[in-house]
Amino acid sequence: MWRRTRAGRDVACTRCTRGEREAVNMQVNRGQNAIAAKSKGGAVDADPAMDMQRKAGEIQRLAVEARGEAVSEDGTVRVVAGAAGDIKELDLRLSAFELSGVELGEVIVQTIKAAEQKVQADLSAEMTRIMGMPVGGDVFGGGLHRIEPETEA
Repeated sequence: MWRRTRAGRDVACTRCTRGEREAVNMQVNRGQNAIAAKSKGGAVDADPAMDMQRKAGEIQRLAVEARGEAVSEDGTVRVVAGAAGDIKELDLRLSAFELSGVELGEVIVQTIKAAEQKVQADLSAEMTRIMGMPVGGDVFGGGLHRIEPETEA
C-alpha cells in the first residue's frame, strides 16, 4: 500500500485502491495524534471507544473491590459494607450484648448506613477522577431502604 522512497518519504503505491489508502491515512493520523498527545504530557486517547472501555473496566473493578468501614459512636459495632449495599463484615464487641435488642438494632442500622455512605462517597470521588467529571453520590443504588409500617384500615 505504501512504500518508502530513498529520501525517506512515504508514497502511495499505485496498485492500492483509494479505500486502502484512506484507511492507511487514518491509521497514520491516529498515530501522529497519539504521539502529539503524549509529547504534550497528556494521556494517549487515540481511540475514544478504547478509552471508554478502559474506564468502564476500571470502574467495574472499583465497584467490586470497594469497601466502606464505620464504627458506632460507642465502639460496640463495626461494619464493612460493599458498594452495592452488601455487608461484608459485622463485628459486635462484648459490650454490645449489654444493650437491649432494640438499642442494638438501632446502632447496627446506623453503623451500616454510615459505612454505605462512606463507600458511596469514596466511589464517587474515584469515578470523578477516572471520568474527569463530577459523578453523583448514590451511583450504585445500594443500601437499606425504609420499610413503611403497615397501617390498619
